Amino acid sequence: MILNCLLIYPDCSAAVVLQQYIACMEGIAEVQRLPDVYTALRKLGNREIVTDIIFVALPEAPESLWPAVKQLHRYGTLICIGNDPAQAAEAYRVHAVDFLLEPMAYSHFMEAIYKARAVLAARQKTMPYIFVRESMKGILVSIDIAAIQYLECLGNYVKIFYEKDSYHLVHRSMRRLLQLLPACRFCRIEQSYAVHIDYIRDVDADVVTLKNGVMLKIGNNFRKAFLKRLVAVE
Repeated sequence: MILNCLLIYPDCSAAVVLQQYIACMEGIAEVQRLPDVYTALRKLGNREIVTDIIFVALPEAPESLWPAVKQLHRYGTLICIGNDPAQAAEAYRVHAVDFLLEPMAYSHFMEAIYKARAVLAARQKTMPYIFVRESMKGILVSIDIAAIQYLECLGNYVKIFYEKDSYHLVHRSMRRLLQLLPACRFCRIEQSYAVHIDYIRDVDADVVTLKNGVMLKIGNNFRKAFLKRLVAVE
């Protein structure tokens, strides 16, 4: 399995060493470089980008940035990079699996990747359940994440399909619901649809066909991230 890496670096030239390290190591690939944490949070929240590992370069005085950096771990395994050893303690407090001190040694980079792989493997072994409030009955229901086949957005509501014609209707935005689900298994393919990749039968042109026969259209804005995710899990 190829792990996708998102780089958050304000300076393109400063990211060159990390990009070279990623290119040299088998099993990982750069998915995109973004200039700041806030742009990354917006794109990750909308599932315009799906990634496994997030590298974020910290500024010299990142105090005001830490709350935003902390949110990144919801979308991937976080690795922080900085030139001040004092930043390491705070990096671990925002759920980073490692802190890389610049100038970055390749051996330290490799150790960070091994840590990230171990965390991702542990997460994928257990797919827990979530509790959501069913809008029709007004009760909290437990949903096995592994059983969710796809999601359909209807304004401020989402249908959570666990069989072809069986679903729970919940009063929650698609974006907020996807934040509860593992990004390594769920992909947004269109503004109104997200799919569990384990239930995909095939992809033909701009249509995804699920194993239950349901056919869903792929939106142009989501095609690139979706196809990269499929290649990564081959």
